[in-house]
Amino acid sequence: MLKMFVLVRRDILPLTHCAVQACHAGTEFMSKHGQKPTVVDWVNNHKTMILLSATENDIASIKALYDRMGLSYTTFIEPDMSNVETATAFEPIDNEVSKAIFGKLSLLK
Repeated sequence: MLKMFVLVRRDILPLTHCAVQACHAGTEFMSKHGQKPTVVDWVNNHKTMILLSATENDIASIKALYDRMGLSYTTFIEPDMSNVETATAFEPIDNEVSKAIFGKLSLLK
């Protein structure tokens, strides 16, 4: 099963803004990478999206790992917050691999 993860900067955002920022990141990801075979498979067969709380360092570490793995991600930069990075959507990956990458982070709440 493929899962898409969206990491949201809960350390700087009130909870009421987190889902909106996650949607922005997910929409930008689909706009840029929606034709990739993995993403098409996720859209057609899986559709599981998980929102996680993360710090700037958490997101940077996972971005670096995705870069090494050759996978895509998109970070949303919020213009209404002085262009700060608020959320990042990551290319869907297999459930077993995702546990190793995202397992230490908490669900957004």
